[in-house]
Amino acid sequence: MRGLVGSIDDWPALFQQAYNCLKPGGWLESYEVSPIWESDDSEIPKDSALAQWGKIFVEGGKKFGRTFTVVGDKLQRKGMEESGFKGLNEFDIKVHAVAASFILLRKGYVRSDMPAK
Repeated sequence: MRGLVGSIDDWPALFQQAYNCLKPGGWLESYEVSPIWESDDSEIPKDSALAQWGKIFVEGGKKFGRTFTVVGDKLQRKGMEESGFKGLNEFDIKVHAVAASFILLRKGYVRSDMPAK
């Protein structure tokens, strides 16, 4: 399951349904991202667009009953553990902003022929 952040109102129920659908020995992958931008080598200015981006998503999610803090609140791990999943592996993946842009471009999510503003 990927990219469901902001669309699920009951994460534990989602993982319970997934667990119930798997055959014994089956496995589940859940991949979500945080809307909060972070940097290892410098602070992101609080008034920057990147800093505001995450706040807007978190606040908006609260207004319509969907969380965007799945990663920060560890809802995936909690939901899987409560549902009976065993042998959980968890990875934090850091992505360089330039590398992320290149990957999106190669996959066709961003067009290179768009005019610059």
